[in-house]
Amino acid sequence: MIDYQPVTEESENEMYAKAHAHSKIGLEAVGLNIRNSTGMHVHWNLQPAELYEHAIRNDEAVMTRDGALRVLTGQYTGRSPKDKFFVDAPMSASHIWWNNINQKTDEATFDHLHKRVLDHLKDQRHLYVVDAFAGADPTYRLPVRLITEAAYHGMFAWNMFLRPTQEELTDHEPEFTILAAPSLIA
Repeated sequence: MIDYQPVTEESENEMYAKAHAHSKIGLEAVGLNIRNSTGMHVHWNLQPAELYEHAIRNDEAVMTRDGALRVLTGQYTGRSPKDKFFVDAPMSASHIWWNNINQKTDEATFDHLHKRVLDHLKDQRHLYVVDAFAGADPTYRLPVRLITEAAYHGMFAWNMFLRPTQEELTDHEPEFTILAAPSLIA
């Protein structure tokens, strides 16, 4: 059995006293200016144990008797291939295999949905930011950033992407940003 010690307000304050390293590139770079938001907590590059704690405390997940994190993702548990859209832009149109799965959308529709996602994220009590790399070869790897309202999505990113060193985090400039807003009904 795992010895589970819940995070208390006192221990959380102690955790955050040890600042989590993060990039000089702030959330403003993607249009998330949250300085005026009241009660917003942005959690940068938390460790898996911290994300685990947050997922439980936020009622996103429960701990099984074996110590695993169990998440109920709702009615739609898998990916929805027919909900994949790409902006039909001149620079990328010839590189996409257009079909009933890789569907076209226009910039105006993207801009509208993008604004809705940003507005939704600005209203959340917690945001989780994970800076990472896709690809192992330093020559070709892609610096990525996940911004999400769900701690368990941060855990997924920890497992999916390569983690930068503390030094790499300081200069991390995301070239690809994932905005995850699972509670937003589009």
